[in-house]
Amino acid sequence: MGPTSDDITREALARYARVPLLRDQHLLELIAGRYRDFGAVMQVNSEVMADVPQGATSLINQEGSAPGIRLVSDGVPIFALPGVPREMRAMFSHEVLPELLREFQPETQATTVLRIAVEGESSVAMKLRDWEQGLPSGFSVAYLADLGNVLVKVTGPDEAIVNGLAHNAALLVGDSVYAIQNRSAPSTPLAAEVLGLLREKRHSIATAESLTGGGVGQALTDVPGSSENYLGGLITYSPALKTELLTVPSALIEKVGTVDPNVAYAMALGARRATGADWVVATTGVAGPGQSEGKSPGTVYLAVMGPAPDGGAGVQVRVVKLEIHRSDRDLVRRSTVIHALELVRRTLSELGNAVGQVEVTHLVTELRK
Repeated sequence: MGPTSDDITREALARYARVPLLRDQHLLELIAGRYRDFGAVMQVNSEVMADVPQGATSLINQEGSAPGIRLVSDGVPIFALPGVPREMRAMFSHEVLPELLREFQPETQATTVLRIAVEGESSVAMKLRDWEQGLPSGFSVAYLADLGNVLVKVTGPDEAIVNGLAHNAALLVGDSVYAIQNRSAPSTPLAAEVLGLLREKRHSIATAESLTGGGVGQALTDVPGSSENYLGGLITYSPALKTELLTVPSALIEKVGTVDPNVAYAMALGARRATGADWVVATTGVAGPGQSEGKSPGTVYLAVMGPAPDGGAGVQVRVVKLEIHRSDRDLVRRSTVIHALELVRRTLSELGNAVGQVEVTHLVTELRK
């Protein structure tokens, strides 16, 4: 749908409908206006974006410059949208979906969604096997897996029954369920749940990151309003910065390296002192693809530090080890971010460790002073 030589959708639609492409002067002016809004000058080759198959209508792009096309052929509407995900989603929501809903008037169905962290799809399905077999006629369940998350969607014609079934399923899955939502409600990512728990306690959080390179902080700041609870973070990728910014003892790093539970603990301690945050989560490990310090890719340590659960003057510390069996560097880093957020959620909620999180209890005594 764009201006380059490989953008052939316009020509393909015209050939399919056996009609010529026509230059829409009004659309050309709108496209030129979009470029001016972006502080740019429209190039000559961009004029082709105003070419529309005869009889088709253009769809306005609210997020970019390339318009979409709506063409009716043999009574069937055909929609061509730009490929940039942000632009495609906006155009589909504003232009395509309303027409489809008017045309097809889908049967009203209620849906409740369980959001589950760091538990595999097959494990969740096994827990719900008997429950699923007992679903009433007309009710269904769908499992949608993403890295570190599973969504369980319960759908049926009666909202009250759907909600009841979903809550029963949540009890069977256990404490890895972090949100239960109606389909119409805005989705709640794990980071938003963590921030919500912090908001309830009126607590703040900061991050100290090594292998994740700011990924935990990004996940938190992706949530609108995160500044109410997230103070900031320190990305200390090198051993020297771990010592300089987080006061991780250089002697400790020389002795055990940087991929070590004691280093994760020291990073959290240093970040809490540096930022004054109530809570800190720290990440250190091997992202891969090769080994580092003799440790395999996916070897990760996380530390969470915060106020004592009894409200006393002390602090609570939780250090866990992960073995993320992924060969891809990006997957290791993204998995670590999700595990870090889940460890914070579980600590705030006074829950046990998640699947794959092995608690480390033996730390060097010097760091506890």
